[in-house]
Amino acid sequence: MRTAGIIAECNPFHEGHAHLLRRARSVSGADYVIVVLSGDYVQRGAPAIQDKYLRTRAVLEGGADLVLELPLYYACGAADYFARGAVTLLARLNVVTDLVFGSESADLNALLKAADALKDRGSDRFRDSLLKGLRRGQTYAQAQAAFSPDIPKSSNDLLGAHYLAAASAFQDDSAPQFHAVKRIPAPSASELRSRMLASGDRLTAPYLCADDFSGALLMRLLEQRDHLEDYADVSGPLADRIRAQLPSYRGFEDFVSQVKTRDVTYTRVARSLLHILLDVRTADLMQLQELGVIPYVRVLGLRDSASALLSEISRKASCPVLVRSADAEHLPDGKSQALLQKEIRAAWLYDLTAAGLASSEKNGAVPEYGRRLIRI
Repeated sequence: MRTAGIIAECNPFHEGHAHLLRRARSVSGADYVIVVLSGDYVQRGAPAIQDKYLRTRAVLEGGADLVLELPLYYACGAADYFARGAVTLLARLNVVTDLVFGSESADLNALLKAADALKDRGSDRFRDSLLKGLRRGQTYAQAQAAFSPDIPKSSNDLLGAHYLAAASAFQDDSAPQFHAVKRIPAPSASELRSRMLASGDRLTAPYLCADDFSGALLMRLLEQRDHLEDYADVSGPLADRIRAQLPSYRGFEDFVSQVKTRDVTYTRVARSLLHILLDVRTADLMQLQELGVIPYVRVLGLRDSASALLSEISRKASCPVLVRSADAEHLPDGKSQALLQKEIRAAWLYDLTAAGLASSEKNGAVPEYGRRLIRI
């Protein structure tokens, strides 16, 4: 049985994602396609424009057989952390034979070279080069590419290189085949989000943006003012800057713009503030490493025709597979349960915020532990 794995945010799902799903099956010859999907919050440090269950349904209708949730801690992480979490999740299923990802170049050999170049990112030489580039006004991707010509500037090629660099999570005897699928011309997710937020459906859908969480974020910043350094991605200097700018707080996105500097990008600040909002602490990330990076797998959706795949994963996976949030009680240790409870609280905040904007497909704010997986 061949099983292809795809990592995606689908924020929102669009024709480019549908193309990737179709190509994933054809280039790999897979019997099944699994999508690891970011949940209610995404890598750029913002809420997803639609909740994870609406996006899961779209992914299944677009051709996936099984949708699994990328844990919050990785979904909101920098590219290397995002990739490591997602690839490790696929590896721990012990059924994935192929890893497929979208790419601007679709040049797998060049991306493998880029993956090797990324291994130097932890060096002092890299950090110095990066800071110089940022101070010259380069974007993070541009500054990173300037350090090594093998590191791509384009976002999907760069993320693909990170996936390849993280592939050591697979055992040598189970390493997947890699497939880089060339992206097709289509409106980007960013363009689609802008249209959705400007549309008349903004409140009736509802479509969420970072500013919908402005009040909740301000409350957290005031409560945690003296402990900001405890949160993931929040350095001492960044914590000081957040505290200094707090009296002029007017909203989530405006505050990100106030806090960012040449050395600390907009996305890094947004991600740090999201970690504070959702109570994602540095200690949580350290605990995840102790627990093997991925301590559990959560199922979001399934095609009825793929029930055999889910059964195979439940039998072979090297960590618990949770079909319902209530299955948390079956986790083997309190540390894993505590991490999952933080994810459930973050989802509950998303649901409350959506319900506060308008009635939606959720019929109001349904507790995360009461949600059922999507089946088609």
